[in-house]
Amino acid sequence: MRRPVRLSGHEVEVTLSIGAALADSAYTGVEEPLRDADTAMYRAKQAGKNGAQLFDQSMHESVVRRLTTERELREAVAGDQLRLHYQPVICLDDGSCTGFEALVRWQHPVRGLLFPGDFIGVAEASGLIGALGAWVLQEGARQLREWRARPELAHLSLAVNVSGKQLLAPAQPDERLLAFDFPPGLELEVTESTLIDTPEAGAHLRALAQLGVPLSLDDFGTGYASLAAVQRHPIGTLKLDRSFVAPLPAGKRQRAIVASVLTLAAHLDLRVIAEGLETPEQVAALRDLGCRHGQGYVFCRPVPAGEATAYALAHLPGRRPDA
Repeated sequence: MRRPVRLSGHEVEVTLSIGAALADSAYTGVEEPLRDADTAMYRAKQAGKNGAQLFDQSMHESVVRRLTTERELREAVAGDQLRLHYQPVICLDDGSCTGFEALVRWQHPVRGLLFPGDFIGVAEASGLIGALGAWVLQEGARQLREWRARPELAHLSLAVNVSGKQLLAPAQPDERLLAFDFPPGLELEVTESTLIDTPEAGAHLRALAQLGVPLSLDDFGTGYASLAAVQRHPIGTLKLDRSFVAPLPAGKRQRAIVASVLTLAAHLDLRVIAEGLETPEQVAALRDLGCRHGQGYVFCRPVPAGEATAYALAHLPGRRPDA
């Protein structure tokens, strides 16, 4: 099967994924070993295809955990278990809060507060990402409208993450991004990997940009197509990945790279937000290089809406930087 196959004059490479299960007395019917062999086959595909896997009990336990998480997540989306936490974006010139990034959390009744890494993969694989993403957008828009209704907070913006599968998933009418009523200041944030792995998402992003929705490119610089992504898509903000920030203030080469990114962004009229700031020295180094916005634990961790509101009120424009 590893040899190419000639088909209608064309040479075709074929991959083969095999799953097997050893039938023993623990099985009570033919359906059970077939089910487990099928599970092993999918594990072989996940391992990179063109391989074989023998079923073991850990595979079954993994499937049960995934199905349980999927069922509970479905209940969470329909119920009142999802939360948004907000991490501020800071003006490095005066230390003021210019906006927030919304980050979804799941308040699980048994497991406690869960982070996106615990459930986003399940949401994408199960088709729940549309409903989950719609909830995040709706709740984020509601909170942003509440903030901007206050004159002293009318300058705030809010960035919401959106995945490629969310952009492309068949959606119910209330889950469609193009039909969503975006309030002023609400931005969509996509990763470079989204643009690489789901190139069809570009058409959706361009349509959203034509509606006036601001777009940010997250984790800028982590992949090989960063510049191509900026060229091909209507990006307005670059979020400089923490890997560029971590070595600062030391590292002559790293400072030169960051300075080059900032120069490029200035020529393209793009805003740059440095992610992952953890020390006052990093803040000072970026400010000296000309970076005007930053985000990270040195300022504030992601917090619930009430704490985010208090933070914004305590860091209004006009303050001098204290970092």
